[in-house]
Amino acid sequence: MEFLGTIEYGSQFVWDLLKGVLLSIPALLVLGMGVRSTTVRLVGVWFVVVYILPTYIVRTAAEFPASPLVPVITYLFLLAAIAGFLIAAGRGLAGMEPGRFLPIGTILLVGLIVYSVAYVGLAVWFGLNPSTSGALVAMDVVTNGEGPRFAFYGAPSVVQLAFALMFRVITPTVALVAHLAGRAGIRSAVLISAVPLAIQSAERQNLFLLFAVACVAVVVGRKGRMSAIIDASVALTGLIVVFSFQGNLGSDTLSAITVAPIVGQIVFRRVVVDSNYMLAHIMFFFPNVLPLGLTNRILGAVGLGYAAGFSAIGLLADLWLNFRWLGIVLGGFGFGVAMGLASRLLDQIRHSLFQPLIAFLFLLAFGSFFYSNTLSVIPIMILLFATGTGLMISSTLASAQSRPTSGAPPARSSGGDG
Repeated sequence: MEFLGTIEYGSQFVWDLLKGVLLSIPALLVLGMGVRSTTVRLVGVWFVVVYILPTYIVRTAAEFPASPLVPVITYLFLLAAIAGFLIAAGRGLAGMEPGRFLPIGTILLVGLIVYSVAYVGLAVWFGLNPSTSGALVAMDVVTNGEGPRFAFYGAPSVVQLAFALMFRVITPTVALVAHLAGRAGIRSAVLISAVPLAIQSAERQNLFLLFAVACVAVVVGRKGRMSAIIDASVALTGLIVVFSFQGNLGSDTLSAITVAPIVGQIVFRRVVVDSNYMLAHIMFFFPNVLPLGLTNRILGAVGLGYAAGFSAIGLLADLWLNFRWLGIVLGGFGFGVAMGLASRLLDQIRHSLFQPLIAFLFLLAFGSFFYSNTLSVIPIMILLFATGTGLMISSTLASAQSRPTSGAPPARSSGGDG
């Protein structure tokens, strides 16, 4: 998935952005009035930013006429998702007042062991198979006919999956656990050491996620803020390097680069514009294609067939391509139900030290669907990991709560996760 149009950052861009802001206001009001969960609100804001805000920018910058139905589809999905959320979330669960007994040191130790094993394994792989390293190909250390951007795709699927899990599940989780435990040094060691390995695939998503985790560490908590800023700077440097490997930044651009072009051009196009653009792209170029779900590799893996060429086009584009209006309504409703259930789980563990971590993983998983497909493996695995971990924490806290105490009976929950 990648924006192929041309954005001119002039008066037309400002006008299109302003119209996008006005178009986004009703959605933000609905989210503010209809959703209590902080995590779900953040997912909703993320949706608004990538699917509604850039509507007029895409209409001006795309190399084809974008359909006027794009904002209708985005709002229909959002309303269906909110309906599903409200039904699934209900009025909250019967509350508990659990203690804070969590073996955070043990969990951090296990996480560091898993991180170290995965790191060494992947480092050994690139050492033995340098032609699959996009970084080494870009630096002309080795040659690969596919170029640096696609060199890593020559690695076996199991290596690609291990790499994705390493940087989209294991590394963010260990870094955030370390931060919550007050071990800023361990967090920095994990994030900074991850950058040179993440660069090897020449994929920008991994570095952007490391940057996001470092930014979360800057905002959340008072300890280790300066080291978190350093972590973010290192991750951002790695992200710029990867963009140069992919050919998005030439030497002439790098010589004059400033903060504004980084944020306004690279991040804005890749993070904000892509999802809306791909929905409009699919609607214009594939009006008669109806794969009926076969754009997902999971279905191909079980022998049901696979329609290649539509990977990572974004959730709404995938739903529209496969099922049209029915996909938008039912997909949105199902998405909302999943967020409602996640919100109930977060409410159940609201006093746990790990609740912010589980909330972040849910936010990451739901937001990742905006850049992938309906049954994309990585977001689903993050959802399963966050859900499983949350359920284990909930069970532990429930067991602790069931022990006899001399205090007053626990108060009931008011719902929400913050």
